[in-house]
Amino acid sequence: MLKHLAISLLCTCLSATAFAVEEPPADRSEPIYLIGQLKLDGSNMSYSIFLHEDAVTSLDQCNAAWQSGQQGDWPHYFHVFRRDLIQGFSAHIQYRCATSTQSISSWEERRDYRKSYLVHIDRQRLTLKPYNSFAACSRDFGYLSSADQANRFCTKSSQELR
Repeated sequence: MLKHLAISLLCTCLSATAFAVEEPPADRSEPIYLIGQLKLDGSNMSYSIFLHEDAVTSLDQCNAAWQSGQQGDWPHYFHVFRRDLIQGFSAHIQYRCATSTQSISSWEERRDYRKSYLVHIDRQRLTLKPYNSFAACSRDFGYLSSADQANRFCTKSSQELR
């Protein structure tokens, strides 16, 4: 039951926060991702989606899209968070926009969040480091300095690095 609930958490949202920062110069050939991170309150458990839309060509457009989405109008980045699957638990979601040199498979609504990653977002640049398990990622995360932990987190995802 708990495993099923944990896997379905990404499709659930109780509250949302996001980070908008000034857009740094970016290589226009790099994809821009909206990262949605659902975090189960009181734990280090996290589920993430990495959304890319060809129509979004700047970090400013990405930031405007999630800000509009917080008002219920998502002009880009279709995704579903199902509140009904998290009854009895508290969680929140954060959105961030970033570019990446890595190619990430498209997100599809499904419950197999089996991929584990250490996510690093620095100056709106996204890097994913794959792990065999969430526990292994969490262990390595614990060895990082506080400064290095500030812009990294471990997460589960249904998406793959290509």
